[in-house]
Amino acid sequence: MVRCKFKNAISHAKHSLNPDREKQPKGSTMRTKATIKRLNMYRNFKAKRNKNGKIVRPAPFQSTLPSGTVARVEPNRRWFGNTRVISQDTLQSFKEAMKIRNPYEIILRQTRLPISLLDEKKTKTKSALLTSQSYSYVFGDKAQRKRPSLEFDDLSSFVQHAESNQHLYNSTDDKHMVRCDDGVRELTQDPHFKAGRSKRLWNELFKVLDSSDVVLYILDARDPMGTRSPYIEKYLKTEKPHKHFIFIINKVDLVPVWITKRWKAILSEEYPTLIFHADMTKPLGKVALMGLLRQMASLHSKERPQISVGIIGYPNVGKSSIINALRNKKVCNVAPLAGETKVWQYVTLMKSIFLIDCPGVVYPDGNTEAELVMKGVVRVEYLQQPDLYIRDVLERVKPEFLQAKYNLPPLSSDDVQNYLQKQITDNEANNESSKDINSTLSQSSTTPLLWNDYPELFLETLARQSGKLLKAGEPDLNTTAKRVLNDFQRGRLPYFVKPPMEAEELKQNDVVDEYPEEIIKDLSMDVPDKDQSITDVISSTDTGFAEDLSETDCSDGELESSNVLNYDLNTNNDDSVKAITTSKESVQILTSKQKRSMDRAIRRQKNRAGRQFYKEIRDQRPGRSPGVCEHEPKRDSMITNSALFLLAIVPIYIGSFRSITSKKSTDEIEVVSGKDAALFPFLASAALFGIYVVFKFIPIQYINSVMKLYFSFMGACAISRFLSPIFRPYMPGCVKNMRFKFEFSRSLENSDGSESQWNLLDNYDFSLESKDFIGTGIGILLGTWYYFSGHWIANNFIAVTVAILAIEFIRLNKFVNGILLLCGLFVYDIFWVFGTGVMMAVAKNLDIPIKVTFPRDFLSHGLFGKQLALLGLGDIVVPGIFIAMLLRFDTKLGRNNSHAYFYSGYAAYIVAIIMTFVMMHVFKHAQPALLYLVPACLGAPLLLALLKNDLSAMFNYEDEPEAEKKIQEADVSNKSKKSK
Repeated sequence: MVRCKFKNAISHAKHSLNPDREKQPKGSTMRTKATIKRLNMYRNFKAKRNKNGKIVRPAPFQSTLPSGTVARVEPNRRWFGNTRVISQDTLQSFKEAMKIRNPYEIILRQTRLPISLLDEKKTKTKSALLTSQSYSYVFGDKAQRKRPSLEFDDLSSFVQHAESNQHLYNSTDDKHMVRCDDGVRELTQDPHFKAGRSKRLWNELFKVLDSSDVVLYILDARDPMGTRSPYIEKYLKTEKPHKHFIFIINKVDLVPVWITKRWKAILSEEYPTLIFHADMTKPLGKVALMGLLRQMASLHSKERPQISVGIIGYPNVGKSSIINALRNKKVCNVAPLAGETKVWQYVTLMKSIFLIDCPGVVYPDGNTEAELVMKGVVRVEYLQQPDLYIRDVLERVKPEFLQAKYNLPPLSSDDVQNYLQKQITDNEANNESSKDINSTLSQSSTTPLLWNDYPELFLETLARQSGKLLKAGEPDLNTTAKRVLNDFQRGRLPYFVKPPMEAEELKQNDVVDEYPEEIIKDLSMDVPDKDQSITDVISSTDTGFAEDLSETDCSDGELESSNVLNYDLNTNNDDSVKAITTSKESVQILTSKQKRSMDRAIRRQKNRAGRQFYKEIRDQRPGRSPGVCEHEPKRDSMITNSALFLLAIVPIYIGSFRSITSKKSTDEIEVVSGKDAALFPFLASAALFGIYVVFKFIPIQYINSVMKLYFSFMGACAISRFLSPIFRPYMPGCVKNMRFKFEFSRSLENSDGSESQWNLLDNYDFSLESKDFIGTGIGILLGTWYYFSGHWIANNFIAVTVAILAIEFIRLNKFVNGILLLCGLFVYDIFWVFGTGVMMAVAKNLDIPIKVTFPRDFLSHGLFGKQLALLGLGDIVVPGIFIAMLLRFDTKLGRNNSHAYFYSGYAAYIVAIIMTFVMMHVFKHAQPALLYLVPACLGAPLLLALLKNDLSAMFNYEDEPEAEKKIQEADVSNKSKKSK
């Protein structure tokens, strides 16, 4: 008898997943019933079926309806109402209304719906034969057609139609044409030539296009049509007609002005076109582009609070550089190489405008490998045989530009014949190539010789001249070819594609050079003699390049000193230009600077060139300053500010500690009394304004020459006095110590025999000893150097020495006097810097060592920079005198040699001078340094004294009580004598 199983029976098995097992005692670690049920709920399995396919055991959470269950629909009136559809008539009228050309209405009331979906696209063209004539009209018993309607009546009309269509045929677009195949092809193309064509980059492009309201397409001014993408333009016109499309012609500094104007006029016929020069300091076209983007944002302001502007184009056309120029700071990584931008990125231009940077994308439109290299799509370092593309470079660049750039001599027939003869000897086995070389050799004697016709000879000569050699003296052609290709891609070799010109414009421009002579001279280095041959260049041991010619304009002072010609080249006066043109015979004795200035004056008179354009050419030319990167101004400003910072803090530190040692010596000390401190700002203001007025009546050069002579002598004396104590211990003992004294004034005496108070020149007496000759000699050399050259290094030597001696010997004997002096100069500095431009005019025009300077263009011009940043000597000396008094106050307190007040004032000065530089860069305006120095230098020691309970000791401190008593006694005696 078979025992049946009950499926729903309760099992008392002790299995770990049996929820019905016996209850475990307290403290057991076995699973509870709730835990087991939860774990069983997590178990999942498929539904179990029998052999007929019927579900025996459903899967967990599987809902099934038993067979025969009736499903019903919810009764609702909406199922019987009108649906949201549109009739064909309404749709047709809507389409016709949208085709009405009303741009103003469409821009202001643009919809977000995909309007392009409403356009019907025919996937298959059907024949219109039956629509014109039905079958019953032509065939059958009731046919009505008499004769067939033919397009051509006779053979002659058919021939005319075929000839007219023949002019429209283009063999390059015919895909059904059989091409000649010689069986030679590359099995695998270099993957680097597929740059900009990957699926990932196209995905990034379509992300940008879909997210943008305005699309800026960047073109290279050298080849605008070559950097266009007809596929993207067609896509935006058909699929995204509601997006604004704008052309931006970038790199206009690499082409002449008339080329840019012509391309702008041509491209403006299709789309709105702007010109741009992506420069961080002085961008061209930034104002126009920002104004256009603001107008776009205002047009869409009712629909959306922000708009997105996508920036697309070929690789290496300057998309990221334009974003950095608009933001005026580096927000995108830039490099003169293709493929620097990898992914799209959002950049905030302002609250209502976002910029979207896009990687460079190249549509495969049949460009050759050489064209891709010329457009900068492929990086030069990825080329395996870069010398193959030099011929294409030479076809695009004129030979005179090559000679000027690479300092090459003219190509002679002897050099060409030697080169071809060498090729014949190397290819004796190949008779065919030897015949070609022989034919070239015969033609070389009759045709003019140009570097562009011999690329291998050009590379070999350039490699030997620049010292790029391999073993056994063979020229390194690959390295030289990469250098030439880099120069071409980065704009160092002038090149552009001519725009299509009309007949009238061709007549006007046939006398205009493609590039002015100035650009050739700016590219050129020291041009060798015309008689020098290539063999002389190759055999010469000097393989380095000569230095660049001077690129600065010739000033009026240089013209006057030359005594050759003296014309005002900075004006557009007709008389001056006529005088220049009539004196062509004397042009040969002009220097290269004066020739370039004269050429610019003539071009300006003929309206053939813009001054700003050629200035930008010189500023942006890569060969102008080797090693200068795109963000050079920031590095220059950091170096300049650091140098001025050191020149400010070092004299204060040295002078403060020297003031302690000089107190014990017999050196003469000047004490600033309360009366002097109160009158000093007024006397300084009177002197400053007096010098400013004198400049209006007396030429500046005369004043500077007199003042330079005076300060050269006084600077030599100051340097001697500073260096003599340093060198005196190192003098040999055999040198006798003899004292020499030079008196430049004698004391004036009153009628009663007392010394007069008008001894203004007593302080200018100078004495030295025989052991001071080394310091005196150095002082005389530096003073003479400053007088004859006026170099900023000599100026800084004298200024720093004077600052150290002033801090050492000028004393503030009371803290109150220091507060009075600093507060007075605080008001003085603010008034003359912010209130008027007197102080800046005097500081810039007065060429004397009353300031420390450092060149702003130090990286580009080195020690001979002309754009100088300055810091007034009063901003160093006046706070330095006060900080030196704090050091002497610390020594008087004698608290375990802790100079707390000195270091607090010194640290406050450092923070304040840094704040001055920061504010100057923030506000782009000269800042009164005492505006930040005075509160810091006064506030830090006062706060420290308040914390240490030293306020009474600080205000009762007297540094030189004896000197103060002498001053008071002298004032009393003078008053008594006046009363008598």
